[in-house]
Formats: sequence, C-alpha cells, structure tokens
Amino acid sequence: MTVKVVTDSSACLPPALAAEYGITVLDFHAEGKGDEETTAGLGSLELTACYARLLERGGDDGVVAVHISKELSGTWSSASQAAAVLGETVEVLDTQSAGMVVGQAAIAAARCADEGGSLDECRGAAQQVIDSGHLWLFLGKTDAMARGGRLSAGQRLLSTALAIKPILHLTGGKLELVAKTRTQAKAMDRLVTFASAEYRAVAEATLQADSEAAEADAEASSEEEVVASTSTDEVSVPVGETDTADAAEEADAADASNDDADAEAGSATEEDSEGTSDSEDPDTTDESESDSEGDSDAESEDSEKPARGDRNAQVTVDTEPVYRPRIFSFGKDKGDKGDKAEKSSKADKADKSDKADEAEKTDKAEKTEKHGKADKAGKHDQQTPLEDLPRVPMHLAVHHFEAEEVAEQLRVSLREALPSCVVISVVDVTHAMAVHTGPGAVGVSLVRD
Repeated sequence: MTVKVVTDSSACLPPALAAEYGITVLDFHAEGKGDEETTAGLGSLELTACYARLLERGGDDGVVAVHISKELSGTWSSASQAAAVLGETVEVLDTQSAGMVVGQAAIAAARCADEGGSLDECRGAAQQVIDSGHLWLFLGKTDAMARGGRLSAGQRLLSTALAIKPILHLTGGKLELVAKTRTQAKAMDRLVTFASAEYRAVAEATLQADSEAAEADAEASSEEEVVASTSTDEVSVPVGETDTADAAEEADAADASNDDADAEAGSATEEDSEGTSDSEDPDTTDESESDSEGDSDAESEDSEKPARGDRNAQVTVDTEPVYRPRIFSFGKDKGDKGDKAEKSSKADKADKSDKADEAEKTDKAEKTEKHGKADKAGKHDQQTPLEDLPRVPMHLAVHHFEAEEVAEQLRVSLREALPSCVVISVVDVTHAMAVHTGPGAVGVSLVRD
C-alpha cells in the first residue's frame, strides 16, 4: 500500500497525467449560466468521504491533499475540517497558488509515494515544489475576474477605460498586478522576460551556493594540510629510568678505567727516573764528544719527565673514549615551526586566492566579450547568458483558454529563451478556472523539478 494524493480542478492537471500517477482530481461546482456563471468550493462532507475512500484503498498509509490557495477559495478550510475528522493520516497543504504549480506539487507527492515514501516525505516533496512555484497570468478581459471579487475596481477601470492589458502574479496566495501592456504581443514578451528572470535568479543562487561550498572545501583541505605538516615535527623523547641507570653504570666504569690508567702512568714514571740516575754514573760516562751529546740529550729528556713523587704532574695516557649518554630533546621549536607552517600556509592560500581571482576575472571578461549584446544605447549586456549558468531542472507550463495559437507562439519564444533543462508544456485551463479568467487568458507557471 502507498500514500494517496488528491487535488482539485484548479490544478489544470491533464487527465492522462493524473491517471498515470494515480492522482484523484475533484471538480469544483459551477453555479449560474452565461456571464453570471461562477464556481463554488468543495464542501467538507464530500472531502471527508473522498479522503476516507483513499485511506481504505491505501491501507491507512495516509493521504496528501493539495488544494488551491485558501485566499482564492474556501476549499482549503473545508479540507482542514475533513482532515480533523480522520486524524493525522491526512495532510492538507495550502499551496498559495493555482494552475500547474498545484498540479506539479501533486505529481511530486505521487512520485514520492510510488518510491515508497512515507506520509511526511510525500508532503515534503509537494511542499518543495510549492515553495519554488510562480504563476503569471495575462488577462484578455477583466470582467470575469472582477465579478468574482479577485480584481479591484481601480484595476478593472484601468483595463476598460485605458485599454490596458494587465499581467498578474499569484504570490502569497493573492493576485498582484506586476505589469501593464497595451497589446497582446507586448504582454507575451513580458511573460518571457518574467520566466527568464526567475530562472536566472535560481541559477545564480545555485552558482553562488556551489562557489561557497567549494571555498569551504578548499579551506578545510588547507587546514588539514597544516595539521598534517605540524604532526610530522619531532617531539621530545623522555629518557626512562632504565636508560638513566645504565648511563650511570657506564660513567662509573669510565672513572675506574681512568684511575687504573693513572696508576700505570705513576709506575712508568718511577722506572724512567731510575734509568736516568744510572746514565749519570761516572763509571759509565764516556768522555768522547758523541757521549757528551748523548748525555745532553738524555738530560734534556729527563728534564721533560716529571720528578718522582710529584703528584701534581700531568700524565697523558691513551685510553678508549669514555661513553657518556646524550639526552636529546626534540621539538623545542615546535611552536616556531607551527607558526612558520601556518604563515607559509596562509601565504600559499593568499597566493592561490589571488590566482583564482585573476582566473575568474579573466574568465568573466572572456564570457562578456563573447556573449555581450548591444542594448538600445549600444552598450553591452553584462549579464551572463543563461546557457553559461548552472543547469537547473525546471518545469514550465503555458496555460490558455481559447488562445491555442497564442499559447503555441509563446511556447516557441520560451523555448528559444530558456535552456533545454527547462521542460515546457502547454495545458488547457479547466472550466473552473476559465470562469474566472475569461476567454483569451494566457498564463505561465514555473517550478523546480
């Protein structure tokens, strides 16, 4: 079982499309005839019965009710009363709109239901479409709209006395005058301008969001690089208790070795002194010149040797180098290195930012030069062409009542002005809507897909 979707005839939803998505469409009630004909909203009793049947078919998974703006009809109020009777299994949305804005919201909810979405998910899908929706309406005649009280007396007088063709914008659930034209052709051009401007606004907002996301990712990546470079710095290595004990033992052994060397040096000094005394004995002295020279050399050598018993004499002894443990302390300048790394990173970021700005300026200059168009004063249009902006899938519907040829021409103009990611269709205004718009009415709805 799945969530069920219901709407009303103000959605202008083609019957084939409604059947494809399993959407229930309830017709408004017509009252009167001819110029006095009007419509009445749906009542709470019939809505309660409809919702109950859908709940039974859907296994109580829920119902999403997508109806015309409460500012234009009493249907929303009746739907809220019906939902209160059936509990929380019915979600009623105030679309604050009409036409295919309501129709596309119902389709979005039905698609979500087909994919197994819950009641809240289906409601959210419809609400996203509603929030992005716009409806512009050109009226060939304002009599029908004025009779229904949806057009002020001043606006009606302006249209009849001055032959002004108004374009209304349905916003916040109410119709507001956004443009006044004197010919139908001018009105169609304005509709193309409104639709193009709205697409541009959405695409530029998307571009801005993408740019901010890219900058955030770049900053995060740069911070990760700084952290990674800082973590590779050497840190202080503490010397354990065992290492300290081993170092002390080795130092004691070295001192003992030095004492033994001093003792050996003292013995050698005594032997040298005795040898010197023997060489000075008269019995062994030779009076020749060579012996005298030898004695002189011996005396010179003896004079350089320390006297016996001289404890202050310094004796040089060749011994093995004493091993003394060296305690290394790494990372003392860690903060300095971190500061240097941070400064270097900031400099790199500034350099990259400058290069990116220069590249962006160059790219914009090239696009402006390539796509710039001369305006009435001969100046170039500084706006970026729509085809160069991010592609934003949208759905545009051209509504009409007894103006099929005009609607087709408008569709062609919109196709030329908007990128291919915008799907354009032509729909007939339902009888319930035509009662209020009158013949010759043409409308354009635009929503995000």
